[in-house]
Amino acid sequence: MLRMFVWLRDLVSREQGQDMVEYALITVLISLAIVLAAIGVLEGAFSDWANGLKAELLSKF
Repeated sequence: MLRMFVWLRDLVSREQGQDMVEYALITVLISLAIVLAAIGVLEGAFSDWANGLKAELLSKF
């Protein structure tokens, strides 16, 4: 039990790899912002394309 407590305490107190986690979180946040911005900008164009495709497919059948 003492070994597990010591291992857990050491795991929590270590800062090794903390920078990598912070960089990963920043990268995810920036990527999410880019994707949401792209969706906002391209939403109209995609909607027009999807509606045209739907109309084309429905006219064939």
